[in-house]
Amino acid sequence: QGLQQQLLQLKAACEELEQQMKAAEKREQADHATSSAGRDGKEFQQLRAEMEDLMALVRRSSSMSEKSASADLQVKRSQCLLDRCEVWQKTPDVLASLEALRHKEVQAWLDEDQKRSIEFSYQAFLRRCKELDLGVLEEAGDGLSALHIDPSEEPTVRLDTYWDSLPQSVWLDPNDGTSVRSERPNYVRATRDRK
Repeated sequence: QGLQQQLLQLKAACEELEQQMKAAEKREQADHATSSAGRDGKEFQQLRAEMEDLMALVRRSSSMSEKSASADLQVKRSQCLLDRCEVWQKTPDVLASLEALRHKEVQAWLDEDQKRSIEFSYQAFLRRCKELDLGVLEEAGDGLSALHIDPSEEPTVRLDTYWDSLPQSVWLDPNDGTSVRSERPNYVRATRDRK
Protein backbone atom coordinates (compact mmCIF):
# COMPACT_ATOMS: atom_id res chain seq x y z
CA GLN A 1 0.00 0.00 0.00
CA GLY A 2 1.09 3.51 -0.71
CA LEU A 3 1.36 6.28 1.81
CA GLN A 4 -1.75 8.06 0.50
CA GLN A 5 -3.87 4.91 0.88
CA GLN A 6 -2.57 4.42 4.43
CA LEU A 7 -3.41 8.02 5.27
CA LEU A 8 -6.96 7.55 3.97
CA GLN A 9 -7.36 4.41 6.08
CA LEU A 10 -5.99 6.16 9.15
CA LYS A 11 -8.32 9.11 8.65
CA ALA A 12 -11.29 6.74 8.22
CA ALA A 13 -10.33 4.86 11.42
CA CYS A 14 -10.16 8.17 13.31
CA GLU A 15 -13.59 9.16 12.04
CA GLU A 16 -14.98 5.75 13.04
CA LEU A 17 -13.55 6.07 16.56
CA GLU A 18 -15.03 9.55 16.95
CA GLN A 19 -18.42 8.25 15.77
CA GLN A 20 -18.26 5.33 18.23
CA MET A 21 -17.43 7.72 21.06
CA LYS A 22 -20.34 10.02 20.15
CA ALA A 23 -22.72 7.06 19.88
CA ALA A 24 -21.69 5.84 23.35
CA GLU A 25 -22.22 9.35 24.77
CA LYS A 26 -25.64 9.53 23.11
CA ARG A 27 -26.65 6.21 24.74
CA GLU A 28 -25.42 7.47 28.10
CA GLN A 29 -27.35 10.72 27.77
CA ALA A 30 -30.52 8.77 26.92
CA ASP A 31 -30.00 6.52 29.97
CA HIS A 32 -28.85 9.42 32.20
CA ALA A 33 -26.04 7.11 33.34
CA THR A 34 -22.40 6.65 32.37
CA SER A 35 -20.50 3.40 32.27
CA SER A 36 -16.85 2.53 31.83
CA ALA A 37 -17.91 -0.82 30.34
CA GLY A 38 -19.91 1.04 27.69
CA ARG A 39 -16.82 3.06 26.80
CA ASP A 40 -14.33 0.21 26.66
CA GLY A 41 -16.00 -2.49 24.60
CA LYS A 42 -14.42 -4.68 21.96
CA GLU A 43 -15.18 -2.22 19.17
CA PHE A 44 -13.14 0.49 20.92
CA GLN A 45 -10.24 -1.87 21.56
CA GLN A 46 -10.23 -3.03 17.93
CA LEU A 47 -10.39 0.51 16.54
CA ARG A 48 -7.60 1.69 18.82
CA ALA A 49 -5.40 -1.27 17.81
CA GLU A 50 -6.16 -0.65 14.13
CA MET A 51 -5.25 3.02 14.49
CA GLU A 52 -1.98 2.21 16.24
CA ASP A 53 -1.06 -0.27 13.47
CA LEU A 54 -1.93 2.25 10.77
CA MET A 55 0.05 4.98 12.52
CA ALA A 56 3.10 2.70 12.59
CA LEU A 57 2.67 1.95 8.86
CA VAL A 58 2.34 5.64 8.01
CA ARG A 59 5.43 6.51 10.06
CA ARG A 60 7.42 3.76 8.33
CA SER A 61 6.22 4.72 4.85
CA SER A 62 6.84 8.40 5.52
CA SER A 63 10.40 7.76 6.70
CA MET A 64 11.21 5.56 3.69
CA SER A 65 9.99 8.08 1.17
CA GLU A 66 10.40 11.80 1.31
CA LYS A 67 9.09 13.40 4.47
CA SER A 68 5.39 14.07 4.26
CA ALA A 69 3.98 16.97 6.27
CA SER A 70 0.43 15.66 5.78
CA ALA A 71 1.49 12.23 7.10
CA ASP A 72 3.10 13.78 10.18
CA LEU A 73 0.02 15.92 10.80
CA GLN A 74 -2.38 12.97 10.46
CA VAL A 75 -0.28 10.84 12.80
CA LYS A 76 -0.25 13.66 15.38
CA ARG A 77 -4.02 14.12 15.07
CA SER A 78 -4.54 10.39 15.40
CA GLN A 79 -2.33 10.20 18.50
CA CYS A 80 -4.25 13.10 20.06
CA LEU A 81 -7.51 11.26 19.40
CA LEU A 82 -6.14 8.06 20.95
CA ASP A 83 -4.98 10.01 24.01
CA ARG A 84 -8.37 11.72 24.29
CA CYS A 85 -10.12 8.36 23.96
CA GLU A 86 -8.02 6.91 26.77
CA VAL A 87 -8.98 9.79 29.10
CA TRP A 88 -12.61 9.58 27.93
CA GLN A 89 -12.73 5.86 28.74
CA LYS A 90 -11.41 6.40 32.29
CA THR A 91 -13.74 9.31 33.08
CA PRO A 92 -16.66 7.22 34.42
CA ASP A 93 -14.32 5.43 36.86
CA VAL A 94 -12.97 8.71 38.22
CA LEU A 95 -16.50 10.14 38.49
CA ALA A 96 -17.72 7.01 40.31
CA SER A 97 -14.85 7.19 42.80
CA LEU A 98 -15.38 10.88 43.54
CA GLU A 99 -19.14 10.48 43.90
CA ALA A 100 -18.67 7.52 46.22
CA LEU A 101 -16.38 9.65 48.40
CA ARG A 102 -19.04 12.39 48.47
CA HIS A 103 -21.79 10.02 49.66
CA LYS A 104 -23.20 10.83 53.11
CA GLU A 105 -22.34 7.38 54.50
CA VAL A 106 -18.69 7.95 53.57
CA GLN A 107 -18.66 11.61 54.56
CA ALA A 108 -19.73 10.64 58.09
CA TRP A 109 -16.28 9.03 58.55
CA LEU A 110 -14.25 12.00 57.26
CA ASP A 111 -12.93 15.12 58.94
CA GLU A 112 -13.72 18.59 57.57
CA ASP A 113 -10.43 18.96 55.67
CA GLN A 114 -10.98 15.66 53.90
CA LYS A 115 -14.54 16.64 53.00
CA ARG A 116 -13.38 19.99 51.58
CA SER A 117 -10.60 18.30 49.64
CA ILE A 118 -12.99 15.78 48.10
CA GLU A 119 -15.51 18.48 47.18
CA PHE A 120 -12.79 20.65 45.64
CA SER A 121 -11.51 17.68 43.62
CA TYR A 122 -15.04 16.81 42.49
CA GLN A 123 -15.81 20.35 41.32
CA ALA A 124 -12.42 20.63 39.56
CA PHE A 125 -13.06 17.30 37.87
CA LEU A 126 -16.48 18.45 36.60
CA ARG A 127 -14.96 21.68 35.24
CA ARG A 128 -12.28 19.69 33.42
CA CYS A 129 -14.92 17.31 32.03
CA LYS A 130 -16.76 20.31 30.63
CA GLU A 131 -13.58 21.85 29.18
CA LEU A 132 -12.52 18.59 27.53
CA ASP A 133 -16.07 17.58 26.53
CA LEU A 134 -15.75 14.15 28.12
CA GLY A 135 -19.47 13.40 27.91
CA VAL A 136 -20.36 12.74 31.55
CA LEU A 137 -22.35 15.93 32.08
CA GLU A 138 -25.95 16.65 31.19
CA GLU A 139 -28.13 19.73 31.17
CA ALA A 140 -29.94 20.25 34.45
CA GLY A 141 -32.47 22.89 35.43
CA ASP A 142 -29.85 25.37 36.59
CA GLY A 143 -26.82 24.26 34.57
CA LEU A 144 -24.86 21.06 34.19
CA SER A 145 -24.80 18.03 36.43
CA ALA A 146 -22.96 14.73 36.29
CA LEU A 147 -24.63 11.67 34.83
CA HIS A 148 -25.45 8.89 37.27
CA ILE A 149 -23.07 5.97 37.53
CA ASP A 150 -24.30 2.68 36.11
CA PRO A 151 -25.46 0.76 39.23
CA SER A 152 -23.34 -2.25 38.28
CA GLU A 153 -20.24 -0.04 38.48
CA GLU A 154 -20.80 1.82 41.72
CA PRO A 155 -17.69 1.33 43.87
CA THR A 156 -17.38 0.21 47.43
CA VAL A 157 -15.31 2.72 49.40
CA ARG A 158 -12.41 1.75 51.62
CA LEU A 159 -11.67 4.22 54.39
CA ASP A 160 -8.59 3.71 56.51
CA THR A 161 -9.35 5.49 59.73
CA TYR A 162 -9.18 5.27 63.51
CA TRP A 163 -11.89 3.77 65.67
CA ASP A 164 -11.39 4.13 69.43
CA SER A 165 -7.71 5.04 68.79
CA LEU A 166 -7.12 1.85 66.80
CA PRO A 167 -6.29 1.98 63.08
CA GLN A 168 -8.67 0.02 60.91
CA SER A 169 -10.17 -0.18 57.45
CA VAL A 170 -13.86 0.35 56.93
CA TRP A 171 -15.43 -0.84 53.68
CA LEU A 172 -18.62 1.08 52.95
CA ASP A 173 -21.23 0.36 50.34
CA PRO A 174 -22.65 3.88 49.85
CA ASN A 175 -25.89 2.47 48.46
CA ASP A 176 -26.98 0.60 51.57
CA GLY A 177 -24.67 2.02 54.24
CA THR A 178 -23.26 -1.36 55.22
CA SER A 179 -19.73 -1.49 56.56
CA VAL A 180 -17.16 -4.10 57.48
CA ARG A 181 -14.12 -3.28 59.65
CA SER A 182 -10.57 -4.62 59.65
CA GLU A 183 -7.24 -3.22 60.86
CA ARG A 184 -5.24 -0.83 58.57
CA PRO A 185 -3.26 2.50 58.69
CA ASN A 186 -4.88 5.95 58.13
CA TYR A 187 -5.80 7.26 54.65
CA VAL A 188 -8.82 7.61 52.38
CA ARG A 189 -9.20 5.70 49.14
CA ALA A 190 -12.00 4.62 46.83
CA THR A 191 -11.66 1.19 45.33
CA ARG A 192 -13.53 -0.42 42.47
CA ASP A 193 -15.69 -3.37 43.34
CA ARG A 194 -17.53 -4.67 40.28
CA LYS A 195 -20.77 -6.37 41.12
